Amino acid sequence: MPLIDQRLKFESLNEAVAQLSPVHSYPTDVEVYRQGSYATDVYFIESGTVKILRTNHEGQQVIVSLPSAGRFIGAPSVILQKPFSVNAVTLTRCDLRRIDGKSFTDLLRSDAELCWQFQKLLCHELYEQVDHTAELGSLSARNRLELLLWNSIHSNEISPPRSNVRVHLPLKNKELADLIAVTPEHLSRMLRRMQDEGVLKVEKGWLIVSDILRLWHPPTAVG
Repeated sequence: MPLIDQRLKFESLNEAVAQLSPVHSYPTDVEVYRQGSYATDVYFIESGTVKILRTNHEGQQVIVSLPSAGRFIGAPSVILQKPFSVNAVTLTRCDLRRIDGKSFTDLLRSDAELCWQFQKLLCHELYEQVDHTAELGSLSARNRLELLLWNSIHSNEISPPRSNVRVHLPLKNKELADLIAVTPEHLSRMLRRMQDEGVLKVEKGWLIVSDILRLWHPPTAVG
């Protein structure tokens, strides 16, 4: 990988990253890096969504997060010079920039403003992780599912339509259940109940929300 020209001044971290690596397209279900492998590269997601998975000692995988466009993956391991603690697999077709770890850390060391931008990105991710952990403990399973769908709708569109909103979550039933900390069986029961209530319907891999104002409501007690 070519080293970045330190004589240049970049306005944004994205602009600098664009010089460090070209964009490469990855099809669905490609392993970007593996848990336990030595971290040599950082990846920047230009488009698409990546699954971050943790494998336990019995070989079972649990989905941890779904970073999408504008996020870095693998950076903490590279900066700390530790093996990857998770697996990264493309959930959708992705455009990624694969950045040599040394070039990336040299960039952060050489430009205080870009380093500050990167720190803010990491803090934003940490904030979201803490928020998600709090939701798992304070919201009911139904609320967690509703919030996941609500966030998915609003991440795709700033002002989505109110009725018949189509939500595509390219996840297996178990993966979706992992995200809201329930069993796949309990997830299926909740989806059937929501269909019976007319909140949504399932159609050929899509969840169609009848009215987004019925989808999310103030949190209730855990139950």
